[in-house]
Amino acid sequence: MGGRLRRLEVLVIICIVCFGFFAWRTYTEERVLEEAATKQSQTINKLLDGVRDQGENVKKMSKSVQDATDTLAARLTSVSSEFQTRQSQMDTIQSRLHTVEVTMRNTQKAQSVPPRPTNSTAIPPVADITPTVIASASAAETNSSGGALVLPALPSRTHAHPIGTSIPIPRGALAHQTSAHQIDYWIVPRVLESGDQMLKVQPYGTNPLGVMVHCLDDGVDYILTPEGGWTLSLEQQ
Repeated sequence: MGGRLRRLEVLVIICIVCFGFFAWRTYTEERVLEEAATKQSQTINKLLDGVRDQGENVKKMSKSVQDATDTLAARLTSVSSEFQTRQSQMDTIQSRLHTVEVTMRNTQKAQSVPPRPTNSTAIPPVADITPTVIASASAAETNSSGGALVLPALPSRTHAHPIGTSIPIPRGALAHQTSAHQIDYWIVPRVLESGDQMLKVQPYGTNPLGVMVHCLDDGVDYILTPEGGWTLSLEQQ
């Protein structure tokens, strides 16, 4: 009977020891699992923070790209508007040149037709002073040596001057160019009692009074003053 009690006590002690060892092992494993879960949670939080940072960077990059696109669009709009303005200015200049050309043609046609006097005080039309040379036997003279024909002397207005291409163009004048892009004459406005006219002149020099020009419409030399006036050249006076 005593041996059985001892064996029972030993068995109880072994059961208590096994239960304590199992409890201690379970507790240790739980602590390890908790620490692992904590580390994993921290790692997940870091990953989430990194994703948030990347999202912010993507938003900033998107905003930068959007700003650059808006700036480029505004610049393109400004360039397009400036181009349209330049095109409008060119159209205006071409329209003015066409108007000047039409005015000159109308003026030349009006000058070619003599005006009809309306009363006794009307100013007679100005005769065409462009010299005309007629080669006829009555107009020629025979010299005493060889019998060659000598035509009568031409009027003093039939002359030409070398064009001064370096002379500044007066205000309000237009420069006409040839197909070789060389200036051959100016188109200068002149205010007369009968109205404004656009005359063709060739500049050939300057003096203290202004620019010396030769008028192709009447063959007379004038001086264009800085104030826009027309003065007869001293050679013509």
